[in-house]
Amino acid sequence: MTRFTFLILVIWTSCGLAQSDTTVIELQKGTFLFALVDNFNPDEHKIDTCKTDFGQYYFCLIDDTPWFGSDTQEDLPRSQLTKLWLEISGVRIDLEIKGMFNPTNSNGINTNQFKLKSLYDGFVLYGFFSDGAGTYSVHWKIVNGSAIRTLISKDEEAFSWQKE
Repeated sequence: MTRFTFLILVIWTSCGLAQSDTTVIELQKGTFLFALVDNFNPDEHKIDTCKTDFGQYYFCLIDDTPWFGSDTQEDLPRSQLTKLWLEISGVRIDLEIKGMFNPTNSNGINTNQFKLKSLYDGFVLYGFFSDGAGTYSVHWKIVNGSAIRTLISKDEEAFSWQKE
């Protein structure tokens, strides 16, 4: 993609989505990651509560899925990742984002949150998401223009890619 086309795409996307923050970062030459982050609107979601062993309620499911982005889940998310996609040599690859909330403290992504690792048959994209609390890591495997999310976790071992 030419720099001019890239610039037009960024401007058009930013202007056309008034309630979204669109961020584009270059992971490596010719490989871009696009993210759309919106404010969380609880009226647009099905929200379920669960009860702890101590009788306290917390928000456990959003749209029938466990969600990430809060340590205690006593409050609903403030923001949500609504779209995330890679563009490798002009080919768009959509990434699974279900259950991903409060992805950053600035509503925009940055290169320090990601690592793209080449494999013999494609890539692995590692991501780190946090608004200052509720940190979680996500991994996607990318092969021949397709992607599958292989992990979403707040467990410590999910962050081992940051030490490589």
